[in-house]
Amino acid sequence: MTTHSQAKVQASVLALLPLIVFLAIFLGSGIYHTIIGTEFAFYQVKAPIAALPAIILAILLYRGKINAAIETFLHGASHPNLILMFMVFMLAGAFASVTSAIGSVDSTVQFGLSIIPSEFVLPMLFIISAFIATAMGTSMGTIAACAPIAFGFSQATDIQPIYAIGAVVSGAMFGDNLSMISDTTIAATRSLNVELRDKFRVNIWIALPAAIITILIYILTSHHAQTIEYKSYNLWLILPYVIVFFLAFTRLHVLAVLTIGIVLSGVLASLKILNLPYLNTMPLFMMALWVCLRLPYFLCS
Repeated sequence: MTTHSQAKVQASVLALLPLIVFLAIFLGSGIYHTIIGTEFAFYQVKAPIAALPAIILAILLYRGKINAAIETFLHGASHPNLILMFMVFMLAGAFASVTSAIGSVDSTVQFGLSIIPSEFVLPMLFIISAFIATAMGTSMGTIAACAPIAFGFSQATDIQPIYAIGAVVSGAMFGDNLSMISDTTIAATRSLNVELRDKFRVNIWIALPAAIITILIYILTSHHAQTIEYKSYNLWLILPYVIVFFLAFTRLHVLAVLTIGIVLSGVLASLKILNLPYLNTMPLFMMALWVCLRLPYFLCS
Protein backbone atom coordinates (compact mmCIF):
# COMPACT_ATOMS: atom_id res chain seq x y z
CA MET A 1 0.00 0.00 0.00
CA THR A 2 1.46 3.30 -1.01
CA THR A 3 1.29 6.47 1.04
CA HIS A 4 1.59 10.10 0.18
CA SER A 5 3.73 10.94 3.21
CA GLN A 6 6.95 10.65 1.28
CA ALA A 7 8.40 13.85 -0.09
CA LYS A 8 7.86 14.28 -3.79
CA VAL A 9 10.89 14.67 -6.02
CA GLN A 10 10.60 17.65 -8.33
CA ALA A 11 11.46 16.84 -11.93
CA SER A 12 14.21 18.91 -13.49
CA VAL A 13 16.18 18.89 -16.70
CA LEU A 14 19.35 19.42 -14.63
CA ALA A 15 18.91 15.90 -13.25
CA LEU A 16 19.96 14.56 -16.66
CA LEU A 17 23.30 16.38 -16.62
CA PRO A 18 25.22 13.65 -14.70
CA LEU A 19 24.05 11.02 -17.22
CA ILE A 20 24.97 13.30 -20.11
CA VAL A 21 28.44 13.90 -18.63
CA PHE A 22 29.03 10.16 -18.22
CA LEU A 23 27.92 9.38 -21.78
CA ALA A 24 29.96 12.26 -23.19
CA ILE A 25 33.15 11.06 -21.49
CA PHE A 26 32.73 7.33 -22.02
CA LEU A 27 31.21 7.30 -25.51
CA GLY A 28 33.17 10.35 -26.64
CA SER A 29 36.45 8.71 -25.67
CA GLY A 30 35.46 5.46 -27.34
CA ILE A 31 34.41 7.16 -30.57
CA TYR A 32 37.57 9.28 -30.64
CA HIS A 33 39.88 6.29 -30.18
CA THR A 34 37.90 4.37 -32.78
CA ILE A 35 38.45 7.16 -35.32
CA ILE A 36 42.20 7.28 -34.72
CA GLY A 37 42.41 3.48 -34.91
CA THR A 38 43.23 2.59 -31.32
CA GLU A 39 42.68 -1.03 -30.36
CA PHE A 40 40.03 -1.65 -27.72
CA ALA A 41 38.85 1.92 -28.19
CA PHE A 42 36.07 1.79 -25.61
CA TYR A 43 38.43 0.37 -22.98
CA GLN A 44 40.82 3.33 -23.02
CA VAL A 45 38.70 5.13 -20.41
CA LYS A 46 37.19 2.72 -17.91
CA ALA A 47 33.50 3.10 -17.08
CA PRO A 48 34.11 3.68 -13.32
CA ILE A 49 36.55 6.48 -14.15
CA ALA A 50 34.08 8.09 -16.55
CA ALA A 51 31.40 7.81 -13.87
CA LEU A 52 33.36 9.75 -11.24
CA PRO A 53 32.81 13.24 -12.76
CA ALA A 54 29.14 12.38 -13.20
CA ILE A 55 28.86 11.29 -9.56
CA ILE A 56 30.56 14.48 -8.36
CA LEU A 57 28.20 16.58 -10.50
CA ALA A 58 25.16 14.70 -9.16
CA ILE A 59 26.28 15.34 -5.58
CA LEU A 60 26.80 19.04 -6.32
CA LEU A 61 23.32 19.27 -7.85
CA TYR A 62 21.75 17.70 -4.76
CA ARG A 63 19.60 20.17 -2.86
CA GLY A 64 20.84 19.62 0.65
CA LYS A 65 23.95 18.98 2.69
CA ILE A 66 26.83 17.36 0.87
CA ASN A 67 27.14 14.60 3.49
CA ALA A 68 23.46 13.71 2.97
CA ALA A 69 24.02 13.67 -0.79
CA ILE A 70 26.93 11.24 -0.45
CA GLU A 71 24.95 8.96 1.86
CA THR A 72 22.06 8.98 -0.63
CA PHE A 73 24.46 7.98 -3.38
CA LEU A 74 25.97 5.17 -1.28
CA HIS A 75 22.57 3.71 -0.41
CA GLY A 76 21.39 3.95 -4.01
CA ALA A 77 24.52 2.29 -5.39
CA SER A 78 23.81 -1.10 -3.68
CA HIS A 79 25.39 -2.04 -0.33
CA PRO A 80 26.54 1.28 1.23
CA ASN A 81 29.45 -0.18 3.23
CA LEU A 82 30.94 -2.06 0.27
CA ILE A 83 30.52 0.87 -2.10
CA LEU A 84 32.08 3.26 0.42
CA MET A 85 35.14 1.03 0.87
CA PHE A 86 35.48 0.71 -2.89
CA MET A 87 35.22 4.47 -3.41
CA VAL A 88 37.68 5.24 -0.60
CA PHE A 89 40.17 2.70 -1.97
CA MET A 90 39.88 4.18 -5.48
CA LEU A 91 40.02 7.85 -4.45
CA ALA A 92 42.84 7.29 -1.93
CA GLY A 93 44.87 5.56 -4.62
CA ALA A 94 44.22 8.40 -7.05
CA PHE A 95 45.18 10.99 -4.43
CA ALA A 96 48.40 9.15 -3.57
CA SER A 97 49.33 8.76 -7.24
CA VAL A 98 48.69 12.41 -8.17
CA THR A 99 50.52 13.86 -5.16
CA SER A 100 53.49 11.57 -5.71
CA ALA A 101 53.61 12.49 -9.40
CA ILE A 102 53.71 16.26 -8.74
CA GLY A 103 56.45 15.88 -6.10
CA SER A 104 54.46 16.43 -2.89
CA VAL A 105 56.23 13.61 -1.06
CA ASP A 106 59.71 14.91 -1.86
CA SER A 107 58.73 18.49 -0.97
CA THR A 108 57.29 17.33 2.36
CA VAL A 109 60.45 15.42 3.25
CA GLN A 110 62.77 18.25 2.22
CA PHE A 111 60.67 20.80 4.11
CA GLY A 112 60.77 18.69 7.25
CA LEU A 113 64.52 18.22 7.04
CA SER A 114 65.05 21.95 6.50
CA ILE A 115 63.51 22.92 9.85
CA ILE A 116 65.31 20.48 12.16
CA PRO A 117 68.94 19.93 13.24
CA SER A 118 70.76 17.16 11.43
CA GLU A 119 71.03 15.02 14.57
CA PHE A 120 67.24 14.58 14.55
CA VAL A 121 66.97 13.15 11.03
CA LEU A 122 65.66 9.76 12.16
CA PRO A 123 62.87 11.18 14.36
CA MET A 124 61.89 13.55 11.55
CA LEU A 125 61.76 10.69 9.02
CA PHE A 126 59.41 8.93 11.40
CA ILE A 127 57.21 12.02 11.85
CA ILE A 128 57.18 12.86 8.14
CA SER A 129 56.24 9.31 7.19
CA ALA A 130 53.50 9.29 9.82
CA PHE A 131 52.12 12.60 8.53
CA ILE A 132 52.13 11.48 4.89
CA ALA A 133 50.56 8.11 5.74
CA THR A 134 47.85 9.81 7.77
CA ALA A 135 47.08 12.18 4.91
CA MET A 136 47.26 9.52 2.18
CA GLY A 137 45.59 6.72 4.10
CA THR A 138 48.11 4.13 2.92
CA SER A 139 51.22 2.76 4.59
CA MET A 140 52.55 0.87 1.56
CA GLY A 141 52.30 3.95 -0.66
CA THR A 142 54.14 6.02 1.94
CA ILE A 143 56.92 3.44 2.28
CA ALA A 144 57.32 3.20 -1.49
CA ALA A 145 57.61 6.99 -1.76
CA CYS A 146 59.79 7.73 1.28
CA ALA A 147 62.07 4.69 1.46
CA PRO A 148 64.31 5.75 -1.48
CA ILE A 149 64.73 9.19 0.08
CA ALA A 150 65.62 7.70 3.47
CA PHE A 151 68.09 5.29 1.84
CA GLY A 152 69.73 8.22 0.08
CA PHE A 153 70.20 9.99 3.41
CA SER A 154 71.79 6.88 4.90
CA GLN A 155 74.28 6.72 2.02
CA ALA A 156 75.25 10.38 2.50
CA THR A 157 75.72 10.13 6.29
CA ASP A 158 76.78 7.61 8.92
CA ILE A 159 73.17 6.60 9.59
CA GLN A 160 72.66 2.87 9.18
CA PRO A 161 70.22 2.07 6.32
CA ILE A 162 68.28 -0.26 8.59
CA TYR A 163 67.56 2.65 10.96
CA ALA A 164 66.51 5.01 8.17
CA ILE A 165 64.20 2.48 6.50
CA GLY A 166 62.90 1.41 9.90
CA ALA A 167 61.96 5.00 10.73
CA VAL A 168 60.00 5.26 7.49
CA VAL A 169 58.24 1.91 7.92
CA SER A 170 57.30 2.47 11.56
CA GLY A 171 56.14 6.02 10.86
CA ALA A 172 54.04 4.86 7.90
CA MET A 173 52.41 2.11 9.97
CA PHE A 174 51.68 4.54 12.80
CA GLY A 175 50.18 7.13 10.44
CA ASP A 176 48.06 4.60 8.57
CA ASN A 177 46.80 3.22 11.87
CA LEU A 178 45.41 6.65 12.82
CA SER A 179 44.36 7.77 9.36
CA MET A 180 40.70 8.75 9.00
CA ILE A 181 40.70 7.92 5.28
CA SER A 182 42.42 4.53 5.40
CA ASP A 183 40.48 1.72 3.75
CA THR A 184 41.00 -0.53 6.77
CA THR A 185 39.69 2.22 9.06
CA ILE A 186 36.60 2.66 6.90
CA ALA A 187 36.04 -1.12 6.82
CA ALA A 188 36.37 -1.44 10.61
CA THR A 189 34.14 1.49 11.50
CA ARG A 190 31.41 0.69 8.97
CA SER A 191 31.38 -2.99 9.93
CA LEU A 192 30.94 -2.15 13.62
CA ASN A 193 28.69 0.86 12.93
CA VAL A 194 30.83 3.32 14.88
CA GLU A 195 32.04 6.83 14.12
CA LEU A 196 35.51 7.50 12.72
CA ARG A 197 36.26 9.91 15.55
CA ASP A 198 35.45 7.23 18.15
CA LYS A 199 37.88 4.81 16.53
CA PHE A 200 40.54 7.54 16.44
CA ARG A 201 40.04 8.42 20.14
CA VAL A 202 40.46 4.79 21.18
CA ASN A 203 43.35 4.10 18.82
CA ILE A 204 45.47 7.11 19.68
CA TRP A 205 45.84 6.05 23.33
CA ILE A 206 47.23 2.73 22.12
CA ALA A 207 49.48 3.93 19.30
CA LEU A 208 50.73 7.27 20.67
CA PRO A 209 52.77 5.86 23.61
CA ALA A 210 54.51 3.46 21.22
CA ALA A 211 55.24 6.34 18.83
CA ILE A 212 56.70 8.50 21.62
CA ILE A 213 58.97 5.67 22.77
CA THR A 214 60.07 5.07 19.16
CA ILE A 215 60.90 8.75 18.65
CA LEU A 216 62.97 8.79 21.85
CA ILE A 217 64.90 5.72 20.69
CA TYR A 218 65.61 7.37 17.32
CA ILE A 219 66.81 10.53 19.07
CA LEU A 220 69.24 8.51 21.18
CA THR A 221 70.56 6.54 18.19
CA SER A 222 71.00 9.45 15.76
CA HIS A 223 73.02 12.04 17.70
CA HIS A 224 76.18 11.19 15.77
CA ALA A 225 74.65 11.89 12.36
CA GLN A 226 76.51 14.10 9.93
CA THR A 227 75.15 17.27 8.42
CA ILE A 228 72.58 16.67 5.68
CA GLU A 229 72.10 19.05 2.79
CA TYR A 230 68.44 19.19 1.88
CA LYS A 231 67.20 20.04 -1.60
CA SER A 232 64.94 22.90 -2.59
CA TYR A 233 61.22 22.36 -2.10
CA ASN A 234 57.96 24.02 -3.10
CA LEU A 235 55.71 24.83 -0.16
CA TRP A 236 52.60 24.74 -2.35
CA LEU A 237 53.12 21.05 -3.13
CA ILE A 238 52.68 20.27 0.57
CA LEU A 239 49.25 21.93 0.61
CA PRO A 240 47.24 18.84 -0.53
CA TYR A 241 48.55 16.78 2.38
CA VAL A 242 47.87 19.55 4.88
CA ILE A 243 44.33 20.08 3.57
CA VAL A 244 43.41 16.39 3.57
CA PHE A 245 45.02 15.87 6.99
CA PHE A 246 42.92 18.57 8.66
CA LEU A 247 39.71 18.06 6.67
CA ALA A 248 39.70 14.40 7.72
CA PHE A 249 39.00 15.54 11.29
CA THR A 250 36.03 17.73 10.34
CA ARG A 251 32.39 16.85 9.73
CA LEU A 252 33.01 16.63 5.99
CA HIS A 253 32.48 13.19 4.45
CA VAL A 254 35.62 11.18 3.69
CA LEU A 255 34.75 10.97 -0.02
CA ALA A 256 34.43 14.76 -0.20
CA VAL A 257 37.78 15.14 1.61
CA LEU A 258 39.57 12.90 -0.88
CA THR A 259 37.89 14.58 -3.85
CA ILE A 260 38.99 18.02 -2.65
CA GLY A 261 42.54 16.71 -2.25
CA ILE A 262 42.55 15.24 -5.76
CA VAL A 263 41.15 18.42 -7.34
CA LEU A 264 43.67 20.58 -5.49
CA SER A 265 46.52 18.28 -6.54
CA GLY A 266 45.27 18.42 -10.14
CA VAL A 267 45.27 22.22 -10.07
CA LEU A 268 48.85 22.27 -8.77
CA ALA A 269 49.84 19.70 -11.40
CA SER A 270 48.35 21.89 -14.14
CA LEU A 271 50.28 24.89 -12.90
CA LYS A 272 53.44 22.81 -12.83
CA ILE A 273 52.91 21.43 -16.35
CA LEU A 274 52.11 24.88 -17.73
CA ASN A 275 55.16 26.25 -15.93
CA LEU A 276 53.06 28.97 -14.31
CA PRO A 277 54.31 30.72 -11.18
CA TYR A 278 52.99 29.45 -7.84
CA LEU A 279 53.20 32.96 -6.38
CA ASN A 280 55.41 31.70 -3.58
CA THR A 281 54.40 34.11 -0.85
CA MET A 282 53.51 32.96 2.65
CA PRO A 283 50.39 35.23 2.95
CA LEU A 284 48.88 33.73 -0.22
CA PHE A 285 49.72 30.22 0.96
CA MET A 286 48.05 30.82 4.32
CA MET A 287 45.03 32.34 2.58
CA ALA A 288 44.63 29.25 0.38
CA LEU A 289 44.99 27.03 3.45
CA TRP A 290 42.34 29.02 5.32
CA VAL A 291 39.87 28.88 2.41
CA CYS A 292 40.24 25.11 2.04
CA LEU A 293 39.86 24.51 5.77
CA ARG A 294 36.68 26.62 5.82
CA LEU A 295 35.06 24.42 3.16
CA PRO A 296 33.44 22.00 5.63
CA TYR A 297 31.53 24.83 7.27
CA PHE A 298 30.12 25.99 3.95
CA LEU A 299 29.38 22.48 2.63
CA CYS A 300 27.97 20.98 5.82
CA SER A 301 25.98 23.96 7.08
